[in-house]
Amino acid sequence: MNIFALYILIMSLNLFLLLAFFSRILMKPELLVKEFKETSKYISKAGTRGSRKKREIVSAKVSLVRKKVFTISMMAAIIPVIGMMLMFLYLSVFLGEYGLATRSLCSLPYPIELFYEGQCLIYTPWIIFLSYVLILPLYNHFSGIDLLREHRE
Repeated sequence: MNIFALYILIMSLNLFLLLAFFSRILMKPELLVKEFKETSKYISKAGTRGSRKKREIVSAKVSLVRKKVFTISMMAAIIPVIGMMLMFLYLSVFLGEYGLATRSLCSLPYPIELFYEGQCLIYTPWIIFLSYVLILPLYNHFSGIDLLREHRE
């Protein structure tokens, strides 16, 4: 068992869960869900009463909500990438060149593992990326992206 690879896996999983928690605090998706409900009320009222001014107000509110959804979606996509970069920086600063690759069992395909000087090496960025893919559903739940997916129109 490779203790170093297990350490990287546990550290990156913890980092992604912390990032999900802080991104929920930063993005506040509950407030956006509340705005979804208010905007849908305005849309139904403007549709039944055909005032041009009300339709303009509703279209302005809808565009504002769409901008907020786009901003939150971009933040939700960028925050894990920043976390991966922080993990790479941590490994390269504290461990030097040993933080970039670790020994493995020669059981994975070529781009993930390399055969170098008689031993197999796995890149630690692959471990970090695969741990993010592993925790992605939990990240979406904790960061509040699931709330936005329910109310997307």
